[in-house]
Amino acid sequence: MATTVPILEPLSTGDIIDRSVAIYRRQFRALLTTVMVPFFLGVLGWLLVEFGSSMMKTASPDEPVFPILAVLMSLFGLLLYFASSFMMVLAVAGLSRSVGDYIMLGTPITFRASLQSIRSRLGTLTIASLFLLAAAVLIGFVVIWPHSCWDSSQSHSSWGRSPGCNSRRW
Repeated sequence: MATTVPILEPLSTGDIIDRSVAIYRRQFRALLTTVMVPFFLGVLGWLLVEFGSSMMKTASPDEPVFPILAVLMSLFGLLLYFASSFMMVLAVAGLSRSVGDYIMLGTPITFRASLQSIRSRLGTLTIASLFLLAAAVLIGFVVIWPHSCWDSSQSHSSWGRSPGCNSRRW
């Protein structure tokens, strides 16, 4: 009895793009619902930060420099923004498992399957997200902070007004 051995060939870039677009077109609803909550939490968080910062900038002279409502709004917005980033990492990890199962096993992509995939790997994903956060903070302090143009001797809105700021070339 002769056995047939499947021939494996590499996919071209066009084949990969065609298959990806086909998956997005067939499974658009499930893919969209999985990332919708983290996305809108991030948008809400960023809006709160922007509203809080605009309230701080437009404070009148008889009010304190940083109104407490504006500070609380900005802090809550930052918390929501960073939580949405963590949730987006979880959503992408869950979707990668669901899309892989769809490609390899033919199982449908659903929100429930993505959620179960996230729950089964929550500890590992949390550790990976904390590692990414630590790397981002480290890069910020090592690369960005030395090149920032902050002059603390002036008012709180002195970003970019220090004497050496315009002379630096990136």
